[in-house]
Amino acid sequence: MEILQRYVLSVTAAAVLCAVVKTLTEGKKGQEKVLSLVCGIFLLATALEPLDMLQMPSFADGSGQIEAQAQQVVDKAQAEASAQMAAIITQQTQSYILDKADTLGVCLEVGVELNEEMVPWRVTMAGEASPYARQRLEGIIQDDLGIPAERQVWSP
Repeated sequence: MEILQRYVLSVTAAAVLCAVVKTLTEGKKGQEKVLSLVCGIFLLATALEPLDMLQMPSFADGSGQIEAQAQQVVDKAQAEASAQMAAIITQQTQSYILDKADTLGVCLEVGVELNEEMVPWRVTMAGEASPYARQRLEGIIQDDLGIPAERQVWSP
């Protein structure tokens, strides 16, 4: 409340001072216009002075937080996209191997491991297969998928 009183008092005092100055310079045509302009600027500066004391919120502080949140969303989206891509590649590789095994008359359960670049790296196969079917399937996996026989694990 005291701040408001000081504000009103300073604006009133400035207005009275300008009125006194204008009264003293009445009749002097050259000075009257200049003093009117100076008094107007003085009153405006006095009226707007409290705006200098107001503290505007810093947008820089909030932008850092928004940027961090945006980065978290991007990271989460990238992780989700990578997980979905890995699931698709794994499923497609399993389907391919199961289709080739089916043409050879072999019933299998297939597991696929991917490396960091999401390329099929290791295959585990469970099921019974004749030596011929096993050798043939290992060759197909090596030739078509690039997974060498040492990374093809068979379990009974």
